[in-house]
Amino acid sequence: MSQNNISEILIKLGIKDEQKGCSNGTEWFGSDSKISSFSPVDGSELGKVTTGNKDDYEKLIQMLKTPLNRLEKFLLQKEENLLDNLVTK
Repeated sequence: MSQNNISEILIKLGIKDEQKGCSNGTEWFGSDSKISSFSPVDGSELGKVTTGNKDDYEKLIQMLKTPLNRLEKFLLQKEENLLDNLVTK
């Protein structure tokens, strides 16, 4: 497979020459060092990934806390409703 074919495939997949390495599922970020990825076919560089630093991971944890807290409250409410229904029957 030639470098042109690999590049075409990566473009079709939406993969850029440089990608961020941290994601919350909707947003990509990263502000630390870059790691290069190489083709096992011909050794050419496929692209780079920007890794996350401690601040990036802290940001990610804070972003995920809010949805997890909402899910926990929702599940507790459902559990309480189920228990109330069992007790009143």
